[in-house]
Amino acid sequence: MREYRLNGRNDLREEVSRDFPGRRVIFDESLTLPASYLSRIREGSKRTTIKFSPDAIRLPRRQLPAVEKRSGLTVGRVSYRGVVVKQYSELTEEDAQSDGFETLRDLRMELEAAYGAFAPESLLSIHQFERWENA
Repeated sequence: MREYRLNGRNDLREEVSRDFPGRRVIFDESLTLPASYLSRIREGSKRTTIKFSPDAIRLPRRQLPAVEKRSGLTVGRVSYRGVVVKQYSELTEEDAQSDGFETLRDLRMELEAAYGAFAPESLLSIHQFERWENA
């Protein structure tokens, strides 16, 4: 597990590339999620979101537009405080609750529905929210 703080930085590429050689680093250009997830972020019950790409580490910029998946409309902006990169097998109940799920089992079911089956060593990026701003 590795934790990175943005602390005003917009780009963690160099540090992450050094820690995970041979992995691409992908920066998300927006936070695109279903409306129900976005409302939980706005309310504060969802404090993180988990991203995955095979053979890559996904990172947020310091601030991203929040886009509702179905409509494609920008509904706000999300600021991030940091990112944790960990293996699928290292996910905890605390990770699940921070992501707005009641149990780790619920979180894993949702992740597998979105991304397919995971190997235990699959690397996930847990994006930590700092603040929501309405559009």
